[in-house]
Amino acid sequence: MARLSLLVIQGDKKNTKEKGDNFISKQAYTAIELFMYFFPKTEIDGAGKLTIHFCTKPDDKEQYFFSDYFKISYYYVDENLRNSASKLKTDDIDGFFLDVIEKVLVDIAQKSGNMEVIPIICTAVAEAKNTGYRLLIPIKKLSKQSPNRAYKAVTYRYLSPDGELDFIEIMDKAKEKHRYMVSNGYEKFPLEWYANKCEWIENRFVIKDRQDCVRAYVDADIKEMYSMQNKNKTYSEFDL
Repeated sequence: MARLSLLVIQGDKKNTKEKGDNFISKQAYTAIELFMYFFPKTEIDGAGKLTIHFCTKPDDKEQYFFSDYFKISYYYVDENLRNSASKLKTDDIDGFFLDVIEKVLVDIAQKSGNMEVIPIICTAVAEAKNTGYRLLIPIKKLSKQSPNRAYKAVTYRYLSPDGELDFIEIMDKAKEKHRYMVSNGYEKFPLEWYANKCEWIENRFVIKDRQDCVRAYVDADIKEMYSMQNKNKTYSEFDL
């Protein structure tokens, strides 16, 4: 049986077209990422992927369904939750979707007879809420010390109610830190999804993707940065 590793919250494309087809997905992004950070990869119903639908359930579908063959599940929320989502104020969005995640996953665990996982679900939701919906996560595979030990680079994910911001922090021998934004604002596709390696070339810290293409680099000695993700613009330092 699979352990839950991918959680998706999806809206009604037809009803949210004027806001963008993935409007609900964008709203729920931070809540999902916070929950999955604190939730250990654990089996709930045997699915590796769960999609929570915020749309009217088709007549030919069940509210909850698990495919043992594909190891996926889907769950349609009720009308009350859909109505509540349409009236959300900005400050309530992350808490609302964390409550939805908890409600749905607990229901699935009960339906699957997996009562032992319920405290784990509730603990992960509580820890996510305790962050104040802001969390700084180092990306170990995209962090490295320079061979001459003059600099240390750490790449971070920064989750907030606005979404996700990725940046590189360079620390020199004097322990002074300088931050460089990889994405110009909050991105739909995090850097970690497509970048998987890094290296130092003299005093240049380089991040590459799976095809060995350069996605970003920082020239630590002159404090300049290039990011392919940002239409080839160069960005200087910034503060969170």
